[in-house]
Amino acid sequence: MVFKFRLQTLLKHKERQEKSLQLDLAALREAHRQECLVLTALEEEQKAQQRLLRERQTMGRLDIPAIGLILGYMELLQAKEASQRDAIAILEQKIERRREELVAVMRERKTIEKLRERQYESYLLDQKRLESKVTDEISMSQYNRRAR
Repeated sequence: MVFKFRLQTLLKHKERQEKSLQLDLAALREAHRQECLVLTALEEEQKAQQRLLRERQTMGRLDIPAIGLILGYMELLQAKEASQRDAIAILEQKIERRREELVAVMRERKTIEKLRERQYESYLLDQKRLESKVTDEISMSQYNRRAR
């Protein structure tokens, strides 16, 4: 008799679900990394504009139109930074939800695997008992034949 685990299809489904969630989580983390790089670039650009503004203000002659353009561009950069921070926060929430889903599926899979292991151990024990019973019966029949 061959061991057959009745929940094998469920176990396979949980394994596929776990792999899918791992891939989704990796993709979300990569997107988060990319968004952080964009934010860093925006912050660097903001710092460069601040340096440029200080240089323009310390020059002998004030160039009001150029300073106005720099200030306008800095406001635009600040708005983009705020938007980028919001996008990063949303991604972080998605990452956390996906991670929680992954942990739950992993727990379910491990529980099913433990059940399978217990059932397999029980199956092996039953097989040993059956083998022992058959061996005992063979021994008894041989003893009875000799005794006659």
